[in-house]
Amino acid sequence: DYGTKKAIEGAYKPGDRCLIVEDLVTSGASVLETLETLNQEKLVVKDVVVLIDRQQGGPQHLEKNGLKLHAAFTLEQLLAVRVCGRVGRGGGPRHS
Repeated sequence: DYGTKKAIEGAYKPGDRCLIVEDLVTSGASVLETLETLNQEKLVVKDVVVLIDRQQGGPQHLEKNGLKLHAAFTLEQLLAVRVCGRVGRGGGPRHS
């Protein structure tokens, strides 16, 4: 258990701009569920920030709904790091 179990945290008023932050995006469906809740409160959302884009249509789906996705990494980038051996066998950094 964590947080206050509220759908939206913090102080806001209708017309305020907000940012959706997620750990990852696949199709974008969960982001659109969040967007619906924020729209009900009359909040303005234009951008979504995620750590990982799994490259399964999320950015395109979100763009069709007026959202721009900003991802720190794509799944392809993370896999390339693993394949190139820059990450140790246990998943952590490899020490030289």
